[in-house]
Amino acid sequence: MSETLFHRLLVLLWGLALLGFWTQPAVAIDYLAYGELRGHLEPCGCSPETDLGGIRRLGIVLSRERSLHPQLVAFDLGNDLPLPAEAELKTPFLIAASAQFKPGAVLMNQLELQRLGEIDALRHLRPLDVPPYVLSNALPLSSRPFAANNLRSGKDWVALGYTYVPEFKSRLQKVGPGLLKHWQSLLGYTPIEQRVLLFSGPSEDLGAIVDAKLFGVIISANPAPLQTVIGAEERQFPNRLLRRKVPEVLTAPLGGQGMLRGGALRFAEAKPIADYLKPKEGPGDKSTTAEPWLKPATLVTWITPEASEAESPLKGIYEAYTQASQTAFRGQSQQRLKDLKSSPYAGAQACQACHPQQAKVYAQTKHAMAMHTLEIRGKQEDADCVACHVVGAKERGGYVSLMDSPSLVNVQCENCHGPRLAHTKNPIPKSTLQADPRQVCQSCHNRQHSPKFDFATYWQRIAHGKNQ
Repeated sequence: MSETLFHRLLVLLWGLALLGFWTQPAVAIDYLAYGELRGHLEPCGCSPETDLGGIRRLGIVLSRERSLHPQLVAFDLGNDLPLPAEAELKTPFLIAASAQFKPGAVLMNQLELQRLGEIDALRHLRPLDVPPYVLSNALPLSSRPFAANNLRSGKDWVALGYTYVPEFKSRLQKVGPGLLKHWQSLLGYTPIEQRVLLFSGPSEDLGAIVDAKLFGVIISANPAPLQTVIGAEERQFPNRLLRRKVPEVLTAPLGGQGMLRGGALRFAEAKPIADYLKPKEGPGDKSTTAEPWLKPATLVTWITPEASEAESPLKGIYEAYTQASQTAFRGQSQQRLKDLKSSPYAGAQACQACHPQQAKVYAQTKHAMAMHTLEIRGKQEDADCVACHVVGAKERGGYVSLMDSPSLVNVQCENCHGPRLAHTKNPIPKSTLQADPRQVCQSCHNRQHSPKFDFATYWQRIAHGKNQ
């Protein structure tokens, strides 16, 4: 090979190397990213497949990872607060939990923007309980929420935040030359590999930001609609969390079920948490441990129930929420008590005399023990759980409490057949199903509560009478 040809080849290879570095910068930040709790302060414990996440477990895992990797930075993609239609009860506890995780930055996402009044109220009362929100595309500048900064930074990293939804188009600037120029001035001379963008918005906005080549790390909020019922699909198919391949843009798992890993943390192998909590008995101990959470080149640490074995740094917040939840439930029960006098429900006991065979089938189902599954977990006064374990919890004259309405405890005949007190007084034969059985079942047996639910299979377990 001639010297000239060799020189040209060397220049070509060097140019390709530079191009690869420019389009896919090295990730110099060791980070964990999470968020998208969407009001799920803790997961539903109905199914092991979806019993993932929750603030107690997230706190345990984050503390454990920081003890192993003190240099890591935590990023929260936001959308942690309850949906607009849900009660405000959880909001201050979720905000305080987010702050106690000590993240480097928290994206002020759609659900946070919908509850700015509550965030600002907490900021005035307990400023230390408000996390470091970031929002870098407020329009005009004067409209930027008080709790959010244009930029958050730490040792060897700088983070900006972009949220865009049409609902707030009067307050948020859509990506364009003006915004990108503003960001360039904010970022200054920070090396590209130390620049982070927390992103929430449509794919075309993400493409425009990627093309601008301003950031070494872009982490996306989950693009699933806010009303999405959280299941176990992301853990079964983690490739769904890869929103963009080149350059790589990962998406935070729904419901706080897992943490994205970046930088060196992606290649650090960790033992099961049980190995850190339970000392070995001795050299002769042959006990085995669970499958490790983390293996080399793993993108996500999934927050499994194994973490419940440890004392959580967020235990105080969780216990305060539990007490507040119980107080709220008892208050609602007192308000509903007056409606029991004119209740349209009869209770399963009233059905047995005329329908003994159906009652026998019912008594052998798990429906007949539905409340017991809550009592053993201390959830018998949790409004989020009770509705699927009793009769008429959301209806006038329905379930009130264990003490006040014992005849309406558990999933009973009237969950499917509708209120039947009038029928007991005038039992004229007629169709007794109040709605399509499939819809009735799936109102509780959804992707989160029963990820393996199959109507044809489950129906045979409770089938009776003419509906068999």
